[in-house]
Amino acid sequence: MNGRRSSSQTRVRALNLRQHGFALKSIGWRLTRSGMTMGQRLLAIGLIGAFSSLAGADGHAKAAWQISDASTIGITSTKNDIVSERHTLKAISGGIDQEGLLSLTLDLSQIETNIPIRNERMQTWLFGDAPDAKITAEIAQDVLDSAQSGTVEQVLVVSANQRSLTLSVPIKVAYGENETRVTGELTLDVAELGYAVGIEKLREIAGLKVISTQVPVDFDLVLIRD
Repeated sequence: MNGRRSSSQTRVRALNLRQHGFALKSIGWRLTRSGMTMGQRLLAIGLIGAFSSLAGADGHAKAAWQISDASTIGITSTKNDIVSERHTLKAISGGIDQEGLLSLTLDLSQIETNIPIRNERMQTWLFGDAPDAKITAEIAQDVLDSAQSGTVEQVLVVSANQRSLTLSVPIKVAYGENETRVTGELTLDVAELGYAVGIEKLREIAGLKVISTQVPVDFDLVLIRD
């Protein structure tokens, strides 16, 4: 009974260490110094070897990806119901970690409208107190592992001003030799993210009848394997 309990504990220990990213050499060294019987060490080392094969030679269960500087997010504003203008944001950081969690940080103070005074007004009245927004998602393993380009439905969480929106968005995934390109479109009601007061101030300053809080967003994200 003690032998079976010790063997089970060994398997759990090996799994936990693997999940936390410890180097396999280090694990093997610890096993040889642990006081286990020879049979227990062989079992544990066999389990580690099996997980190593599944993970790949680099020891990671899932590939990690980093966002490239080539990535762009487009944000379209509409004024007086008929005039739409697309602004761009390239200040994007983050990526996908080994567990498939997408986490991107957007520096909204860097939105480029191509009109300097408008940039300044947006920074003052919209993003001055909380310039960062975040996009998070849990990416399915089959999407990460696939080599087939196509469209998938992805749940995204958009957070800003201590508020969050959860959206289901169709995204196109194109796999290249060294990079993956993710594109898509969605529409945000930015009033739900706390921007209604700032937009009303911008409308007042510009002397417009209305600035819509319905904001189309398009994204072209380039991810490079870390």
